[in-house]
This record gives sequence, C-alpha cells and structure tokens, in this order.
Amino acid sequence: DRSRSTRRREMPPLPQALRDGGPLASIREQLPAFRHRRELLDAISNGVSIVEGETGSGKTTQVAQYLLEEAVASGRPVNIICTQPRRISAIGVADRVASERGERVGERGGAVGYAVRGESRQCTDTSLLFCTTGVLLRMLEEDPELTNVTHVLVDEVHERTVENDFLLLTLKSLLKQQHANRNGSEQGSGRPGGALHVCLMSATMDSKVLVDYYGNDFSSVPRVKVGGRTFPVTQLHLEDALSITRHVVDSGADWCKHSQAAQRRAQRKENNRSEGERLPPPPSESDFMHRFPKADQGVCRAMAALDPDALNIALVCDLVSWFRRQGSLSGALRAVGASDGDRDSASMENKGEAVLVFLPGTKEIEDVRDALLRTELGRDADQREWILPLHGSLPAEEQKRVFLRPPKNVVKVVL
Repeated sequence: DRSRSTRRREMPPLPQALRDGGPLASIREQLPAFRHRRELLDAISNGVSIVEGETGSGKTTQVAQYLLEEAVASGRPVNIICTQPRRISAIGVADRVASERGERVGERGGAVGYAVRGESRQCTDTSLLFCTTGVLLRMLEEDPELTNVTHVLVDEVHERTVENDFLLLTLKSLLKQQHANRNGSEQGSGRPGGALHVCLMSATMDSKVLVDYYGNDFSSVPRVKVGGRTFPVTQLHLEDALSITRHVVDSGADWCKHSQAAQRRAQRKENNRSEGERLPPPPSESDFMHRFPKADQGVCRAMAALDPDALNIALVCDLVSWFRRQGSLSGALRAVGASDGDRDSASMENKGEAVLVFLPGTKEIEDVRDALLRTELGRDADQREWILPLHGSLPAEEQKRVFLRPPKNVVKVVL
C-alpha cells in the first residue's frame, strides 16, 4: 500500500525497555559491534557519520537497536529509518531484529516494522522501520523534510545504484538545509532537538570517498570501524567438483563445447570479435593434464569438453546430490580431505544443512530447480519441498521461506 508505506511518519511513543537486554542478549553481546556501542552512539549524534563494519560485525542488526535503547534511557522518542538494497534484506533484517527484542514485526507494542514494494508491516508504535531505498525516496516525495524522522541509516552504501546515489544526494541537500537553519527554524521542524542524523554503513566501501563528499559541507564526519567475525571456509574449484562427483560431460548437452548450442555461442563470439583481435584456442585435454598434474584423466577430459560460457546444470545437480549423500557438512569436508577442526560442531548440531547455489538469472534458477526435481532429491517427498528458488520477482512470503530451518535429515537447497 503506497499511501501507508510512504506517507509522512508521525513520531511514535518511546519503545519498550528490554528486560535483561532481550531474549537474545547473550548472542548480541558476542558481536564485535557490542564493544563499540558507546563509540557508535557518540558518532551518530553528529549530523553525518560513517560506520565501516566488516562482515559479521553486527552493524546491520545492532546499530539501530542501540539507538532504540538509548532513546529509552534518555526518555526521548526516536523515529529511525534503515534502508536496505533489496526487499528480502529489509524483511529478513526486520524479522531478526524483532526476534532479538522479543517482538513480532509490525504489531502494536513492538518497535520494529518494514516497508517494501507491495507490502508494509508497521503501526503507530513503530520506531524502527526497515525499508528499501526506493520506499525512502518515495517518502521524500511525500515529505521532502522527512518531518519527525530522527535518524536515517543507509546500509550497504557501497552498492552504487542510481537510487542509492540519488538518496545520498538528497540527504546531503536536506542536511545542508538543516545546518543553515540550525539557529532559526529548527524548533518548528517537528523533530525532538530539531536534528536529523544520517549514518552511512558499509562493509567494503572506501569511507574517504564519503568523507570527502559530505565533509566539504560539515565540519565533522566521524568514522567508526568495527571488525568482523568470520567463519572457516574451505575453497574447492571446478576440478574438485568434477573429481568428487565423477561427472561425465554429455556430448549432446548445451554445456558441451561440441554441441550445436556451443557452436552457435562460438559463432556469435566470432561475429562480435573486434578487427585484429584473435581469440585463443580452447585448452585441450593435454593442456589441462599439464596444468593439473595431480588430476586424473577423466577430470581433464571433462574440463576440456566443457564450454566455459555455459552453465553445466548436470554438474550442479551432481554436486547437490553428492553433498546430500555425505549426510552432513562434516561428512562432506572429510570426503574432500578438509578438516572441520575449526568449526564448532556442537553449535551446528541439529541446525540442518543447506546448499546455496548462485546462478546468473531467473531462467537458470528455474532450469536448475526443474533438473533437481528430476533427481533423487525430487523423488523424496520431504526433500523436494526444500528446493527453493530465490529472486526478486517472488512474493515476499516465498522469499522468506529461505530463512526457515529444514526438518532433520533434509537439506535446504536455495537457488
């Protein structure tokens, strides 16, 4: 509902105080952001601030909650908007923050809500609204001064899109206007204290770019850098996938370089070749044997037969099926000769297994899903329900399914 999600926001009441820090307080306190709580709040008290939070730091879920808790402690209501680049991010983060506070999203008495294209869950008690960049831009159309909004947190600011860049420009203009009026009309702005605070958050962007962009107009742009919390990753490559699955390339399949489809792709590439440009010949089986001396001949033969410009759907299916047959992540790691010694096996117990497959587009997602449903996974009634597509065209309810845990002995496959 456009009118509900983008109309002028009223100032909500004070959020409810959390008893003992909420039901997930012990987990929240383990996040790196917790050690920087005071520093973050001090920085955000400025007009513009920057938070560099590495992956796993907790910046996305914690910074806004610190503002809610500070509002309760000071007795001053806040009205926070936190943008996310995608619908599923806005919905997923809102659900997570609400669960950490022991609330349900958008319900009376709770502080957390979200608004995305086509769906809005918020109420008069909502003090923290997660939304997409597009929704905030439409809010600015309806209310150019963002009356009653006290904080705007722009997450994943490094994602350079037209919408994101326009939002940064609009917020800069709004802050300049506020700065110019600081001694005059701020008392009539409708905001407690008359100030809008903007916090730009990113894991990867060079913050100096943002400091230079905003710093010319504002005397101070404080930066807070928060370390991340990473998890062990075992890297495997195409030759490993071919080896563990014993995959054989079907000579008639689209991804075989001898197929008619591959010949058409090669012809298009030749037609698009610039004058004077020479396309290198594809590597042969002997080339791969020289490059990978430890690989067996079947692996090198398969690599030589593959068209690198095509998605090998059969290999994806073979990999997912192989992983399921190993019975667990630990089993899969042992099968490839990797150690899971750095992983906390006890914490992973009974949490289910998952496979995440990144694909180029919606068509490929549907093609792989159809192929998986024709394998042993599709013949298992419980398992077939957990082969889940994920893309922006899906309704929000279907997107949210990817966050659910599968039953025991079922692997969640997200495409």
